[in-house]
Amino acid sequence: MKTINNIINEKPYSDQDGYGYLLKNTKNNMWYCGIAKGSPDDEKDYITSSTNSDLLFEISEDNIEREILTQDTYENLTYWEHNYCTERNAKKDPMSYNEHNGIVKKKDKISYDIEIDNTMFKLANTIKKTKSYKKNKLKYINIKNRKKTLQQLVKDSIYNELLFLQVRDYVLVPEHINDIATLIDDAKNVKKVKQKLMIVVLKNRTMYCPDTKRNITGDWVIGGNHTFHAIIKSKFGFYLPILEIAKEDHEEFSDIAIKSLSLYLNEIQTEKVLYTNLDTIANQIVDMLDSDSEMTLNDPVIRNKKKNLNLSSKEKTTVTRKVNKILEEREEEKTRPSNFVDYKVDKFKKVIDDLKDSYKDNKQTMTKVYSTGKAAIGDLLIKIMNRHYNDKINYKTINIILHHPSMTARKKYMKDYAEGMKSFIKTVKLLDVKVNVVEMPYTLDALKKKYHI
Repeated sequence: MKTINNIINEKPYSDQDGYGYLLKNTKNNMWYCGIAKGSPDDEKDYITSSTNSDLLFEISEDNIEREILTQDTYENLTYWEHNYCTERNAKKDPMSYNEHNGIVKKKDKISYDIEIDNTMFKLANTIKKTKSYKKNKLKYINIKNRKKTLQQLVKDSIYNELLFLQVRDYVLVPEHINDIATLIDDAKNVKKVKQKLMIVVLKNRTMYCPDTKRNITGDWVIGGNHTFHAIIKSKFGFYLPILEIAKEDHEEFSDIAIKSLSLYLNEIQTEKVLYTNLDTIANQIVDMLDSDSEMTLNDPVIRNKKKNLNLSSKEKTTVTRKVNKILEEREEEKTRPSNFVDYKVDKFKKVIDDLKDSYKDNKQTMTKVYSTGKAAIGDLLIKIMNRHYNDKINYKTINIILHHPSMTARKKYMKDYAEGMKSFIKTVKLLDVKVNVVEMPYTLDALKKKYHI
């Protein structure tokens, strides 16, 4: 089996170490995430502990290749496996061979509750107020000899190796970088800026990186991303105000806790900073829901987070709506067939237009086209009643053409409106009106078969 080792900064394996791996089907892109003890080089005969017959068959057919994604103690790897599988909903993903999301006890390192949330909130306030945490103190690092030009460090500077945790839904905002750079240049010295600047760094932290889709060990910036880039850009940025937090002071916290700490370092407040926006808060709540399958949007820990972030009632409602939208989009992506028909596309819209024309509307026949994403059957019923009783217009036939703009809309229609449609038909039947409902196919194969396009 072909093996690709993607581990950065690989260290010698100890007796307690293991590795996390990904098995990929080169024919259909299905995947399996797993962990193993020892070194991938020492255990050449080991492939996987999975008993999934489909996966084992593909291995026997030489259709599987292996990627080594991370190295850690086996105990930590169980958390990594659970996080990796949970973030991708491996248990329910039709493209996954995993039959569960890892073997981890309920109340352990990955759990996130109100106590942890409040701990991160208080820790962020302590760091902002005291510019310190435990024995770790803010230091001004002179980078005069490490700045090659404006916006650039010398090639071998250790600060080129910093990793940036960005909890917002965007990476960098140029306007904010420019604002901070201007403050520095106006003061002629980073130390003299009235708004005390700070870059918070977790030393030797192993975290999952969405860009590379693997764990990376290094020094992670969790606060002051824009400050760092502003200092590098500014004319008088010769000091980095860095608070380095030692590994022993942060390793007890899960990745979700660290993301919350980063979020609280930029909470909505009166001080003029780059505020955390509502999209960011929504994304982190989704991360929290991913980490605990039993957590709901009304969970006390989520309500507590909204409170700590000083959200107004309107903002709380907006965040909830955004979370639901993210979850719906994720569900849509998972369930949407590759040959899904979008009836906004001209050639498919023409199929509906031709069908509508074929019914030849007249004084006794009416044809309506509805998207199930914007169901308005109730409006149609009122219109028919008004025309029947007030305008003395008696329809004999009503044709309703329904199309689904998404799998989410189809699911909602089948759950909430399909029975209502039957009631609608029964109601207008009392007026001697025949209703013909046509539900357009949502896959291209079915559309071609039915309408011969």
